[in-house]
Amino acid sequence: AKINAPASVLVNGFYHESEGCHTKNKAEEGMNPSQIKNVLSVSNDNESGSTPTPYESFQLTGFPDDPDRGWYHGATGEESRAKSEERAAKFYLWLCECLDEQLFNHHQNNNNKSGK
Repeated sequence: AKINAPASVLVNGFYHESEGCHTKNKAEEGMNPSQIKNVLSVSNDNESGSTPTPYESFQLTGFPDDPDRGWYHGATGEESRAKSEERAAKFYLWLCECLDEQLFNHHQNNNNKSGK
């Protein structure tokens, strides 16, 4: 799909497959913020090559403080069921807060436009 207007991109490192990122019980770090941004910054939907996708904003959450580290950094193997549920709860809470904030901002913007 072609994007005609800048998009707001939100990437949450807590949202990944259950059991984490691993190959034959060896933990893999997963993509870091720069790698994710690079993957999402290119659209390959034209025959002449790739064109950059415009961002209005690009936000990341749930990643290690070191921007060179991936979302599964520090893991030693498969994620346990308990850890998976804990991470899923963090993601769900973040999602609810994010959607609440967007709804509030949309409501505020509509009130400002209508002079209320």
